[in-house]
Amino acid sequence: MTSHAVVSLVSVLVLIAVHLGAGLLDRIQGYPRRLVLSTAGGVTVSYVVMQLLPALSRSDDVIRPIADRYLPLFGKHGYFLAVLGMIVFYANANQIALSRQRRLASAGPDSADTRSFLTSMAVMLVFNVTVAYSLADPSDTQVQPIVLFVIAMGLYYLVADESLHANYRQAYQRYGRWVLSAALLAGWALGTWVRIPQVALALIVAFFAGGALVTVLARVLQPGPRRQVGAFALGAVVYALLLMALSSSA
Repeated sequence: MTSHAVVSLVSVLVLIAVHLGAGLLDRIQGYPRRLVLSTAGGVTVSYVVMQLLPALSRSDDVIRPIADRYLPLFGKHGYFLAVLGMIVFYANANQIALSRQRRLASAGPDSADTRSFLTSMAVMLVFNVTVAYSLADPSDTQVQPIVLFVIAMGLYYLVADESLHANYRQAYQRYGRWVLSAALLAGWALGTWVRIPQVALALIVAFFAGGALVTVLARVLQPGPRRQVGAFALGAVVYALLLMALSSSA
């Protein structure tokens, strides 16, 4: 294996460890838990603004020549895909909330139904394959520097896993986290030995950019006593400064 393949595999294993550790945050309660989640939220929001939005612009540039053949009267096709991603992720989050309410109203368990679970797993599975594929592709500049990308994605997974564990509990512990971990390995293998057309990858990135925006903003930016503003600000500012420093030295 090349040095990049080794580095990308180690990065994927780190992200897998986050998935497999889902539920460990339940052992941390009170202020330490709020501190961890708020700091993670700050980093992920900073990543979305400083890395994901520029990636969305690049995806639009890749998609435009192909899309103009079929929709010549329209522009910003990549951004439209991001809007579709936002709608799908928002609809799924709304379905989860309604499902939990119905179960609680009928004295059932405080978890979402099987259909919501399968939808969430399908969305996250494709997302994980895309993330790992990008890590394995040495020509993908969107994941550079890899260390900062892995930190941001690891903390994003921490927030997402906390939500998935809260919504699906036993189903996610028994099956979900293993499926998502396998998706990361599959994406890494795909990126190491197969090349997907840039247009196809740009379409996927644009769609999930919108979905990630909804996930981060809806989960992290909810005001209330469970949020630690100082920890959120610290995570956001420190990560942003690291990105700025590395960008200026590149």
